[in-house]
Amino acid sequence: MRILISRLLKKAGELCFTASDLTISKEQAKLITRGAPRFPYHTPHNMLFWLDESQYVDKCIIQHGKYESASTNLVQQFVKEGQTVLDIGGNIGYYTVMFSKIVGRSGKVITFEPTAHYRSILEKNVQENQINNVLIRPEGLSDKAEKLTISIGSSTATLHAPEGQQIDSYEAIQLARLDDLVEQLDITKLDFIKIDVDGHEPSVLRGAQQTIKKFKPLILLEVSHLHYLEGNVFAWDFYDYLSSLNYYIYDEHEMCRITRRSDFLIRCANFDRSCNILLSPTLLNEH
Repeated sequence: MRILISRLLKKAGELCFTASDLTISKEQAKLITRGAPRFPYHTPHNMLFWLDESQYVDKCIIQHGKYESASTNLVQQFVKEGQTVLDIGGNIGYYTVMFSKIVGRSGKVITFEPTAHYRSILEKNVQENQINNVLIRPEGLSDKAEKLTISIGSSTATLHAPEGQQIDSYEAIQLARLDDLVEQLDITKLDFIKIDVDGHEPSVLRGAQQTIKKFKPLILLEVSHLHYLEGNVFAWDFYDYLSSLNYYIYDEHEMCRITRRSDFLIRCANFDRSCNILLSPTLLNEH
């Protein structure tokens, strides 16, 4: 099957600026062949993924050719060839594969996915895209090294499951601080970090403070207030913490700078959905 897919791939080949300036493809991913339970799909951006039509993330990629359009566009705009990128919360590997193709042979991607369930899918998707600039790590990141039990759902996993969230299984995982791993992973530069860990983002940042201070990377971050509350973190306090990092905060959709706590709460303190923000150590140019 892998040889067949490879052959098919060869044949396929305030301060504001708007995300509408970026090209948004509405083309669906193309089914290559059917199998069970996951089928291989080829996206308009020349990426191959084994996807399950019943799962949320997978279905988005199938229907739209991408997942999280605004975040995808930001990645394509700000990540460059030769850079070093961290994907914290790799899931099935959508961002990992995209990062890999953008940074190229001279770049490096390090992905953290602590669950065996999603890591197996991630590894398969990385392998099928025939990329060799990705290092997959089995730890989760946090503000201290410890073992915890994570809840695994149909499309994601979380240490902070809200009441009523469907949980399919549980798994014991190892957590580590990014600040303790930098030397071991031979990270000598760091340009971009994506963090999507369903409510554990504040802990990840606290365990990476020295790394962030040293390298000053761009950070694409999910904010999920409903999950945060399960960890006794409140959106207004998280805004104060982000501000203390000396980073500028941007809404990913309109790319407007968020300068007040009230604006952050309006955009990010939702209980029915999460939002993604971009953190930048420097002011971004106005378009």
